[in-house]
Amino acid sequence: MENEIEQISYHSMAVEGGPGEAVRILDSLAEAGVKFHSFSAAPQISGSTQLDLVAQDPDALESSAAELNLPLSERKAIFLLRSYNQPASYLDRLMRDDVSIVSVNGALIAVEPADVRKAANLLNVVGSRSQISDDVVDEASEGSFPASDPPSFNAGTAA
Repeated sequence: MENEIEQISYHSMAVEGGPGEAVRILDSLAEAGVKFHSFSAAPQISGSTQLDLVAQDPDALESSAAELNLPLSERKAIFLLRSYNQPASYLDRLMRDDVSIVSVNGALIAVEPADVRKAANLLNVVGSRSQISDDVVDEASEGSFPASDPPSFNAGTAA
């Protein structure tokens, strides 16, 4: 299988009540028929848990979250790598062109909103299902992906 990179969407939400509540929410979304490419849950300093949700059908996630009265974030862009052999080469390509990488989680690369189009061009993205508006969302906010502070991939400088 050839390497394939697709621009898709993800959402996040802060969940009070710890990991048990996060599991309950994921179960409720699954029972509503939402299927995921990926999800993560991480504790926050505030005591809440942040869920990052990469649904196969973002419309279904948004609809189900609204029905369940869940505090879902706006859609954010992310890149899904499929059947890739050298993921570091993709990161290197982005860093050489000053794309600000927010996080890398397995086969998912999140970049700053202002860099989405640039990253899509650099990565030769085969398709876009993210339907992201041109409004810039602060990815460094508490609602960013992943739940922890992003590592400094664009370094060259010591932290």
